[in-house]
Amino acid sequence: MRRHYEAVAAEVAVGPGERPRALAGNHVLVLVASVNALSLRALSYAKTLRPASLTAVTVAEDPAEAEVLRASWEAHGIDVPLRVLSSPYRSIVQPVLRHVREAPERRGDSVVSVVIPEYVVGHWWEQPLHNQSALRLKARLLFMKNVVVIDVPYRLPSARELAAERARAAEAARAAEEADAAKAAEREDRP
Repeated sequence: MRRHYEAVAAEVAVGPGERPRALAGNHVLVLVASVNALSLRALSYAKTLRPASLTAVTVAEDPAEAEVLRASWEAHGIDVPLRVLSSPYRSIVQPVLRHVREAPERRGDSVVSVVIPEYVVGHWWEQPLHNQSALRLKARLLFMKNVVVIDVPYRLPSARELAAERARAAEAARAAEEADAAKAAEREDRP
């Protein structure tokens, strides 16, 4: 195992004076399923990257589904172009991989950043119900040259409430422990 780590360290080592080099451009694709808080947060984040180009990408099973999303996109006045990929077999991963693989922006010294919005849920058992396509897609995108994968977490309000409830319970437990410790110290100080 040590040899593996040493070999990897040798592969990523840089020579004296090497510096980061500028890329020709960062072309950002934001995956969206609908117009919702998750998508809007991912789009807002993507804009902070100041990309050379920014496109929202969705995968639609049928043209009617795509039109509903386009209408919602326009109704919300979203100023990012929406690209609809067709997938009659409900597969999200393959159409997105094909789109990224064929993207002309991926050539040369440019990079394609794929922004994937993800739900953060409150309970561990809720996790398998969400983000499964995102996990499969990330696993494949990580091996593509000149592609960067960016997760944008969106903590659901129910998860925030649960986290706040857990924090309140932990604080109450800490306060109870401190009170017990103070009482015990008080008893020890009595003659």
